[in-house]
Amino acid sequence: MPAFTAPLQSLASKLVKSRHSLHATNLQCEGGRTECDKARQQVEANDAEIAALEEEERKLKLRYVESKLAYEKMHALKYARQQELKAVRQQKVSVGKEAESIGCTYDAQRCEWTKAHEEHVRVEQQAYALSEKLEAVEKDKDLQRRRAQQHRDELTRFACCRLVRRPRHLPLYPQLLTARVGALLVRFAKMHEQLKRELGIIQASAQAV
Repeated sequence: MPAFTAPLQSLASKLVKSRHSLHATNLQCEGGRTECDKARQQVEANDAEIAALEEEERKLKLRYVESKLAYEKMHALKYARQQELKAVRQQKVSVGKEAESIGCTYDAQRCEWTKAHEEHVRVEQQAYALSEKLEAVEKDKDLQRRRAQQHRDELTRFACCRLVRRPRHLPLYPQLLTARVGALLVRFAKMHEQLKRELGIIQASAQAV
């Protein structure tokens, strides 16, 4: 009987070894499966993290594009403002030069107006002096006319009173007096006309000023 049981024992021991080996293999498979599950979980976690990073990268790229567009817009606005400021500065310089030119023109015109006003005042004073002089001449002329008329009346009365012929030795006082009065009248008439002409010239120049 031991001779027959020996192969069975050997086979049983082999079977036990095979079971132990299978159990060890199962344990290894379980460990490998567990490691695979852990690795799968890590991969899934890594995939989720990668997806989150990709989403963050997409958002960052979008923010970068938006920031770049905003920067370009601000740069264009800054350039436009710089051009406007440059134009305003040029206009300011031009306006300053124009204001300076207008100020110089105003000063020159004011100086000319002052000179013209002084000339006008001087001409008015001359005209006033000439008018007073003309008035004095006219008064003197009227006085001389009255005196001449008085002398004529006296001569007429003297001629009417003389009934006899004048002696030859009597001087010619009436004739001399009449000639002198006539000469004075002619002189005053010339002075009057000259003063009137000067006054007309001064008034014309004053109106032109």
